[in-house]
Amino acid sequence: MFFQEAVRIAPSFYPPYIFLGGLFTEEDDHMRALEYLQKALLLKEFFIIDDPNTKLLYFYLGRAYQQKGDKIASKDNFRIFASLAKGDKMMANEYKAALELLRSQK
Repeated sequence: MFFQEAVRIAPSFYPPYIFLGGLFTEEDDHMRALEYLQKALLLKEFFIIDDPNTKLLYFYLGRAYQQKGDKIASKDNFRIFASLAKGDKMMANEYKAALELLRSQK
């Protein structure tokens, strides 16, 4: 997989970790998703300001924790994502999904 090769070549380049985490949440593999997403969080000092990937990180974390059954961590990450993505037209679909998922996790 291309992203796994990118991680191997440039381990401090965070976007591939986020992309891999997103891919694994789509496959309902929260264990692998969290592994990559948590590695991305460890690289937070390298995040580029206003990089949409850094916003998506929290959306994917919310999904992965939801799949794991950890409602508190899921809600926390969806809230962070919602605060970062509010008004971002590129994130409109994810923003709407995050709000719906927050409402459903009461």
